[in-house]
Amino acid sequence: MTKESQVVSNAVLLPDRYMITGKFDQPETLFYKVERALWEGVRLIQFRAPWFEQSDYLLLAEQLSLKVSERGGTLIIKGDVSLLQESWCQGLHLTSAQLEAGMQAVNKRPDQWVVASCHNDRQLKLASGLGVDFVTLSPVQQTLCHPEAVPIGWQSAARLTSRASVPVYWLGGLNGTDLDKAHVAGAQGIAAIGAFWN
Repeated sequence: MTKESQVVSNAVLLPDRYMITGKFDQPETLFYKVERALWEGVRLIQFRAPWFEQSDYLLLAEQLSLKVSERGGTLIIKGDVSLLQESWCQGLHLTSAQLEAGMQAVNKRPDQWVVASCHNDRQLKLASGLGVDFVTLSPVQQTLCHPEAVPIGWQSAARLTSRASVPVYWLGGLNGTDLDKAHVAGAQGIAAIGAFWN
């Protein structure tokens, strides 16, 4: 399969909503909110919990991955690329710092997804060079999670999206009502915490 046909295939397979898990104290809260999102039709979920100890985080990630998979969804986790070697890992979301660290390649199984967080044209090119399956582009709007970050804005997001060689999810201060605007600009859809988690 050529790179171009793979991009088209990814765009067909990917949904238009990418939920990112938010703050929780108890695992029961995590499982409840993810289950609710699955019932509401969300099929692509990123799990992140940087406040947890690594061993607890990985245990939750494995349990959640299996639950999401049973419901026909896909769980993408944040962490080191070595997690792609875990049999239960469905995909990995790389931070922009990981992109900028000079990775040369990411080894993954055909059934796994690799995603990257991008904030500018340089990072989009780095992600493309790594062969990621899709990216998030942020922050499009002002966001409560990162109030110090300067928003890209609608026009710049559309321009950067048009240059991307992989499907793009817009992230940052967006909700379900912004889906049409993202689609018109060529984005795959939107990624969000607040719009899908709360």
